[in-house]
Amino acid sequence: MGQKFSHEGVNSEHTSYDQYEQEEEKHEEVNVDYMNEDDTNVEPMFDYHGFDEGDEDVCHFHFSDVDIAFEFYNRYARTKGFSARKNRTRKSRAGALKLKNFVCHREGFRPPNNYGIGNLKRKPTPETRCGCSAMMEIRVDAPSGRWFISYFSDEHNHPLLDPRLTGLLPGHRFMSEADIGHMVNMKKGGISVGQIYRALANQAGGYEYLSFTQKDMYNKIAKQRRQLPGDAYAALKYLEDQATNDPSLYYNHHMDADGTLRNLFWCDGLSRADYSLFGDVLAFNATYKRNKYMCPLVVFSGVNHYNQTIIFPTALFCDEKKDTYRWLLQQLKAAMNGKAPVSVITDGDLSMKFAIEKEFPNAHHRLCA
Repeated sequence: MGQKFSHEGVNSEHTSYDQYEQEEEKHEEVNVDYMNEDDTNVEPMFDYHGFDEGDEDVCHFHFSDVDIAFEFYNRYARTKGFSARKNRTRKSRAGALKLKNFVCHREGFRPPNNYGIGNLKRKPTPETRCGCSAMMEIRVDAPSGRWFISYFSDEHNHPLLDPRLTGLLPGHRFMSEADIGHMVNMKKGGISVGQIYRALANQAGGYEYLSFTQKDMYNKIAKQRRQLPGDAYAALKYLEDQATNDPSLYYNHHMDADGTLRNLFWCDGLSRADYSLFGDVLAFNATYKRNKYMCPLVVFSGVNHYNQTIIFPTALFCDEKKDTYRWLLQQLKAAMNGKAPVSVITDGDLSMKFAIEKEFPNAHHRLCA
């Protein structure tokens, strides 16, 4: 049974919400600005180890705001083997918050919205709610503006977890900034996520003392990657940095209306010098989407006076359309100061043939063996 506590100005019985609403209408509205700015700590501190049902001093726990009260109850829940979540709220007519409930994570029942629906693509998650009645209710004291515990029940209708396993409950699973910092530093050092997880568990004294799982680490890493600039930005930044060391480096790119990188063309100073000497014969071919981006890669090549293969410009692009190949050949002419090859050797791609006829009309187009 829930323990009923007394507090000055508040009924000692655990009244219903409607009764409480009627009683509150008789009193003045809550003055939420009455709080002392320096009075922001919990009195007493988080001594939740002695916080049990039947403790009549529990009503003397005061909180400066609702978030601190919830943190207090959630920490208590972890020591007992469950997690807490926020439930019902009551506000005054002026819109000021005056009552808040925190309940066990197994309170209530799952809404029957999806029950009975056949041919579901995903298997329903296991039912976890069982109508648990454990809860803590806090109300605001109008004169002081502070929150106090008006009702507390620790009656659970389900087995409680071993406190060593409560860190796996969704309400307790989180990664602290220190853990994230350690993970990022070790990841930069080339350590795998599994090894990082074992190291953090060893540092904490065991896996049961970690408040996150290995899957949470993968999710955090993926989230950080989404927040950082992508590979396209990194490639452009790399070419920009290389241009400071190689003034003859030439690169250009093309983006669509959404800002997605479509085509990327680059050529360093050595390749430009080689083309000026041995660029009369130009061979180029596109790989068939062999990289992880599934984009064709074109390498322009030729041979020097020792009959050795030399590399001219290189390009990464999104498709093999006519306009794309024309854009590549235009960049080739720009990088090579307008010098056109005498002979061009390609495969039988029709888009290449069309682009060569448009951009190098005087060149001899031959097919490779």
